[in-house]
Amino acid sequence: MKRLKKVALAAAAAAMVFTFYADSASKSEATVDTGSDPLVTLSYVNEVLKPQITNEIISQVNAIIENSAPAADSLGSYEVVYLTAGQTLLASESLELVLRSGEGTAVVHLQENISNGVGLSDLTAGAEITNGNNVPRNHYIIIPRADGRGILITSQDAYLMVRGEYEIVQD
Repeated sequence: MKRLKKVALAAAAAAMVFTFYADSASKSEATVDTGSDPLVTLSYVNEVLKPQITNEIISQVNAIIENSAPAADSLGSYEVVYLTAGQTLLASESLELVLRSGEGTAVVHLQENISNGVGLSDLTAGAEITNGNNVPRNHYIIIPRADGRGILITSQDAYLMVRGEYEIVQD
């Protein structure tokens, strides 16, 4: 009987050891749950995450550029306009101009604009060129709307770079 108890006890101990070993072996073979594991290697960041993030940023930037940026052709180009003494270039809509050679003065026909000191916007100097004042050469000038504003050529001749609709009037 003692022998039977020893064999039964040994068998029970062996079964417990086997069960413990089998259970721990199965847990060690389980896949690592990277979602709950906060540690990542530098190589994983450099080889997997960095290219994914870079590609995502590039695709988003390209989508923004394609959807919001106007095509260069739609902006129009500057036209070189030759004028002689006494001719006036008047804006037919918003207009950009640069006096490249010659001399000219600002023309403002609307009495309300003259009274309020409204003229041509000189973006280069950050100033307003009011009626009768000289327009400086090589300054970026904007006329925002067609309300009788323009430039009168006072020299023998002049070249302007113009973008926008305009009409030329002889004085």
